[in-house]
Amino acid sequence: MSINKELRVLILEDVPADAELTERELRRGGIIFLSKRVETREAFLNGLKDFAPDLILADYSLPHFDGISALAIAKEQCPDVPFILVSGAIGEDLAIDIFKQGATDYVLKHRLSRLLPSVRRAFSEIEEKVQRKRAEELLRESEEKYRAIFENTGTAMVIDEEDTTIFMVNAEFKNLSGYSREEVEGKKSWTEFIVKDDLDRLKEYHYLRRIASNKTPKNYEFRFIDRRGNVKDIFTTVTMIPGTRKSVASLLDITDRKKKEEQINHLLDVVKKGKEEWEMTFDSVTELIMLVDQNLRITRCNKSFAKFSGIPIREIAGRKCYEFFSCTHKQIGLCKLFMQTGEALPKTEIKIKEGHWFYVSHCPVTDEKGIFHFSVVVATDITDIKNTQQKLMEYQEELKKRIKELEDFYEMGVGRELRMIELKKEIESLEEELVKYKKDGNS
Repeated sequence: MSINKELRVLILEDVPADAELTERELRRGGIIFLSKRVETREAFLNGLKDFAPDLILADYSLPHFDGISALAIAKEQCPDVPFILVSGAIGEDLAIDIFKQGATDYVLKHRLSRLLPSVRRAFSEIEEKVQRKRAEELLRESEEKYRAIFENTGTAMVIDEEDTTIFMVNAEFKNLSGYSREEVEGKKSWTEFIVKDDLDRLKEYHYLRRIASNKTPKNYEFRFIDRRGNVKDIFTTVTMIPGTRKSVASLLDITDRKKKEEQINHLLDVVKKGKEEWEMTFDSVTELIMLVDQNLRITRCNKSFAKFSGIPIREIAGRKCYEFFSCTHKQIGLCKLFMQTGEALPKTEIKIKEGHWFYVSHCPVTDEKGIFHFSVVVATDITDIKNTQQKLMEYQEELKKRIKELEDFYEMGVGRELRMIELKKEIESLEEELVKYKKDGNS
């Protein structure tokens, strides 16, 4: 209670005049109070109960009661209320005994000028005591709160001394290490749990402590050895505790995460290798290949296409695919239509200005929902085939012509042979008639 507020003063005094002098001294010092004077033990007990004093002023010696007895009662019933003895004479030994029994102070009646400073000092001590008690309560609450956090953080926690001796661990540390609190607190250094190679790499724990001495939390990884000899990957954060030479470290078991990272890294390597192999295959194909969007813009092409076009690959992206082929409006429309339906466009023969012929096909790529992503355009150079077909047609025409000539010649030769046979027959017939004629003429 503050001395600046109205005080309730219980005065144990059998001489009313002495009580009045005491009250006047208090008023002279500017203290506002309400007082009650008692003389007997019973009245003193009632005053403690009913009057509830903020300050007790007691004479040392009374006819039926005494200040030492009153002090014992006050310390039992209201130990925080200041108790000042006001007496005529007190020896040194008695004064020491009074303080040992818990009196706040004592003042001689013939030196009441000391009363006011004594009262002020008493309330100052009370205020300090209240503040100290409040601070202790806050500290206790803070300790309880942080201990609760420390115990329930979900990760293993270690508080260690400057020499790395473990000062305190939480329950999760037991789950991580396999050791109980009793086995490690004050008995083990937490560097004993670190794989030696990692400890050497980290240049011993003192190096880590110097790193953390700037009060900035530091993170690092190391391998942890538990009671059974199992090695676990640990991610830790070390922080110096302000105002102490201790540090706190949180230990997070990332063994499973490391395994998953290794699996992911392996998959990434597989994907990377697959990508490289795909790109090598993509660029090694002799056919001209393009990836085009729904507006027929080229998003990617292979080296064969770039070589055919005579344009660097980086300058081809964004251009329309039909810029490189002599496509008709009908063919362009069909390409867009088949992209929308998700159907593959059958091979189409296209001739370009330079006299080259190509088979061109579109194959739309869609996801499982049927959403179009891009189309694969493959152009195969069939110029040699077309030229061969043309020559074959020319050879066929020449062959037909030759066959016709042979047929005509054959017909002409056969007719002549028939005429010769008939002529021979006529000659033979004439010779027979001539012979017959000669015979008839001789006869």
